[in-house]
Amino acid sequence: MSEVESCALCANCEEIEWADTRNALRCMQPGKYNGRVTQVFTRGHRSALENMQKPAWCKGFARAGE
Repeated sequence: MSEVESCALCANCEEIEWADTRNALRCMQPGKYNGRVTQVFTRGHRSALENMQKPAWCKGFARAGE
């Protein structure tokens, strides 16, 4: 399993539609950054984000499925 803490692997992120051909990940962790869009990607290519680190301000990473 990857040790990278990526928004794409976080239980506190939700995927939203963003423009015609893109989706985005939005942070849903309660607090100051709730609702902030962390990453935008081409629809259907979320897995490309799994090796990207979480933002420096993130203090609420929770691996999905754990």
